[in-house]
Amino acid sequence: MAKKKTTPEPTQQVTHEPQNASNATETASEPVLKVTSVDIGSISADPANARKHGDKNLDAIKGSLRRFGQQRPIIVDSKGIIRAGNGTWMAAKALGWKKIAVIVSDLSQSELTAFAIADNRTAELAEWDDAVLKQQLADLQAESPDDFGATGFTDDELAELLKEEEPAEQSSEAEGTGGVGLGQPVVQYAIIFDTPDQQDRWFNFLRYLKKRYPEPETLAARLDLYLRQVDLT
Repeated sequence: MAKKKTTPEPTQQVTHEPQNASNATETASEPVLKVTSVDIGSISADPANARKHGDKNLDAIKGSLRRFGQQRPIIVDSKGIIRAGNGTWMAAKALGWKKIAVIVSDLSQSELTAFAIADNRTAELAEWDDAVLKQQLADLQAESPDDFGATGFTDDELAELLKEEEPAEQSSEAEGTGGVGLGQPVVQYAIIFDTPDQQDRWFNFLRYLKKRYPEPETLAARLDLYLRQVDLT
């Protein structure tokens, strides 16, 4: 099984050219950022933050921070007030972090308020490609269970996303008319193991398939190649 990864707190400073507020509008397309690691207690949550962070949201952020570390800095104003990333800061504090990576923005207070709203709203406007999401989750479940468990979804949500779909039933109208008939269903399975040993053997088998059949991109294609070479009679 994959070993649990220990994620260090951000301790290094990454510096780029500082942002110039006077020409921010003209140069907004160019990344001019200064990322700094600061004491987590030296910055504070935005008291006027319009975005709420419930327990479910914070648990998901904590899971991500544990597994992947902080991959995106928090945005603060010149007074150390967090204008984007309040949830990340709250989750990091709950995990006992002492340091956190930030960018001090030169935007005005009104610009920062608008940016904070836009930062959340633009994320809300994105949509999942359900088919791609299910395939990626299935691959993660098979090949990297630790990463699979840190995707932000609860166990129940993951089970729902990966649940087996009932094959479409063949009807007389479907025969000969291009409908879905017997032998043609597309089915996705969520495997439930009875013991850790069963799970370990399954993941070892999947790693074997990937090593033996490196060309196919999906687990289904690798499994199909394997079954074609096995006598099932």
